[in-house]
Amino acid sequence: MGKSMVQHTQYKKLSKEEQSLLQEARESANQSTAEYSHTHVGAALLTDQGKVIRGANLENAPFDSVCTERTALLTANVLGERNIKLLALYVKKMHDNHKKPSVMCAKCRVMVAHHERKYQQPIKIISVCPEMKTVYRFGVEDLV
Repeated sequence: MGKSMVQHTQYKKLSKEEQSLLQEARESANQSTAEYSHTHVGAALLTDQGKVIRGANLENAPFDSVCTERTALLTANVLGERNIKLLALYVKKMHDNHKKPSVMCAKCRVMVAHHERKYQQPIKIISVCPEMKTVYRFGVEDLV
């Protein structure tokens, strides 16, 4: 196995654009429905033209849900937005010991990778911890 390319940094060291997008993702988490897992997740996409598109996870049953990354990408698709340059993720605390940023599940990794290939544009991903301090910076290829 190769060395992980996930970079760790601090929220305060991010650009204003990145900080703003993570705030959008944090606000989006308030729109999630998570009565089973109680894990509220928000996403915000930034297009090349500066448009922000939000997503939130939607749980319908314990094993039937749509992740925030996919809701954001699906919304972007419906709006005709194809040139996504940045994806920001925020997860509210899943449990008392949840202190680190999160990474995407396998289904979301596949959807992001497919979008990148189809539109021939990599998507940078940033994920912040619940306290908005520690940030992971990565690409989908870093998780595979």
